[in-house]
Amino acid sequence: MKKLAVMIALPLLLAACDNPWLDYRTGERDALVKGWYARENPPGLVPIYCYKTLAELECFDKPRENDERQAVWTYRAADR
Repeated sequence: MKKLAVMIALPLLLAACDNPWLDYRTGERDALVKGWYARENPPGLVPIYCYKTLAELECFDKPRENDERQAVWTYRAADR
């Protein structure tokens, strides 16, 4: 009986607690306006063009015109 009372009281007690990190959360809008996020041309990154193979990705510096495989666009760090 004592275990049952603890199992009922513990979730009720925890549900009454306030989340201290709620004030620091960022929404989608806040994340999108950050300086490090650029949708079209991320700073310091170069696009690479990868195509799915059976086991892994095959990547190239330029897109391939007649490649029928599924394309996966990604970025790599620019050479400095």
